[in-house]
Amino acid sequence: MIGRKSRDDLLSFCMKWIKRIFIGTGIVVLMLAVLAGVAIHRMHTVPAWYGAPRCTPAQWQEAGRHAKQVFGQTFSWSADMLAKTVRSRTEGWDAANTAKTITLSQDEINAWYDIHDNTDTAALVERVNPFLRDLRITFIDGAIVISGKPKDSDTVDSLVLKPHVDEQGNLDLRLTDVLVGTLSVPRVFMGKTFAQLQSDLTAHVAAQQSRAGIDAYGAVNRAAMTAAYAQMLLNCLAGQPSEAIFFVPFDFKDSSKALAVRLAAITADDGKMTFTLRALTPEERLALTQKINHAAAPATVGPATP
Repeated sequence: MIGRKSRDDLLSFCMKWIKRIFIGTGIVVLMLAVLAGVAIHRMHTVPAWYGAPRCTPAQWQEAGRHAKQVFGQTFSWSADMLAKTVRSRTEGWDAANTAKTITLSQDEINAWYDIHDNTDTAALVERVNPFLRDLRITFIDGAIVISGKPKDSDTVDSLVLKPHVDEQGNLDLRLTDVLVGTLSVPRVFMGKTFAQLQSDLTAHVAAQQSRAGIDAYGAVNRAAMTAAYAQMLLNCLAGQPSEAIFFVPFDFKDSSKALAVRLAAITADDGKMTFTLRALTPEERLALTQKINHAAAPATVGPATP
């Protein structure tokens, strides 16, 4: 009789715990379902910064024209700095008036990209569109947000980049967030994608460096520009700063050559980006020339053939 009562108590105890486990499991499943629903909703939510521009078509066209005008003025400044560098070979280097500050709004840049009424911009759009449609750039809270719709997807994906020129004069372009819709995606889930991108960029850098060239005045060819910008992206993915060297074309009809200049400062906020460029000093130009020529030189065993 005692044994039977003990068995009944044990059975009752086990059933009670089984019931609690089922209830607990049900709550967990329900919570996961709710979280999944929230995640899916956020993935398909269009971020507040993305969407149609808040201006008329005429204003949009004017914004694109103004951006083109600003780029033209920057090209002219680059041509002036090149001429100044050429003169410095005989007259000495004059450090005065070698900086230029440029401000562009996100509407101006996006309109310029949308209109793409020149060969270079059209080529850029053609390269980007197969991977990212309806590209939009936003400047907000000190960050540059690059958004668009990936191929075969209706979500809006975004990369959040925070640029900063550090005390050493290097550009710290930090990737702070990856968003699908408004859902932040942890870097750990992007590991395979980033690894493939890093592999492709590394190969691209090596291929371009072998054809990179720079003359005595700091004018570089397209391969040198491409290699430098690809290396900058690699450093960004690795969370490392880059040398703050940018390249500004000096010929309106030929963007295959550009003058190497230094990015001295950059800010991005409230829908605008402001950055300051300055000409390289003779010492900086020599260091860059040595760096590019060293990377472009083929590896040899023993003395090189004359």
